[in-house]
Amino acid sequence: MKVANFTDIQLGDALPGLVAGPITRLTLGVYAGTSGDYNPLHIDSDFARQAGMPDIFAHGILSC
Repeated sequence: MKVANFTDIQLGDALPGLVAGPITRLTLGVYAGTSGDYNPLHIDSDFARQAGMPDIFAHGILSC
């Protein structure tokens, strides 16, 4: 759906799907710094492995 103007949107129109790039370690670091959520499960591979995870993983809000 291509919308040239906000007024062209009608009730019931479908929005295009969001396509985002992959979540990288940089993404996780930037998010941690912005949110203040420095949980080491998300930024420290050694810590995540010691906790039984295969590696770090995204913060909940980033994995939706």
